[in-house]
Amino acid sequence: MRRPGRRWPRPGGAALPAGADACTTLPREGLRCYRNRRAGLNLVRQIDRPVLLALYPSEEAEAPVSVLLRGLDGDNATLEGGGRSLRVPVAELAQVWRGEIATLWRAPVGMPDRGEITDSPAGAAWLDQRLASKAAGGSGPGSKPVTPAQRQSRIHRFQLAQGVTPDGRAGPLTLMLLNRATGVNEPRLRNTP
Repeated sequence: MRRPGRRWPRPGGAALPAGADACTTLPREGLRCYRNRRAGLNLVRQIDRPVLLALYPSEEAEAPVSVLLRGLDGDNATLEGGGRSLRVPVAELAQVWRGEIATLWRAPVGMPDRGEITDSPAGAAWLDQRLASKAAGGSGPGSKPVTPAQRQSRIHRFQLAQGVTPDGRAGPLTLMLLNRATGVNEPRLRNTP
């Protein structure tokens, strides 16, 4: 059983006001929010972190109910919300979830507030160092300065190795996976018995 790392502020404990946007309400210093409106469980398993799900209790519901997906184990999901924890079959979850998720991730030092990580020298250096680590399949520390073409190729190879669509850009999904591959302490989904 995997233990979660450092926990972000709990969305279930800091309930979102009705209609509030998770990505503007939840991030804290050093954290960023990743949102995907068409996610599937494969992506949730791949990023391996607690995610806020927007659930629609009926087909007529216009406003979603936010719950935290804290764990996945085979065909069961552990949800938290309203001070309660509930274990439900994934098949039942699929009946009320339309694929909308939001999650927090630790932004690298030097990452600009807007734009690409490579827009700042510190961000580019962080990325090059992480991609050069063994976990990312790079060439190792102490190598020559990296050209933009080499960086894009390394990102592309890392994305392929992680099973995501390779575009050669270090967007939030790639950075979350790079954090995981290089041991950045972030919460993980629990596997519950």
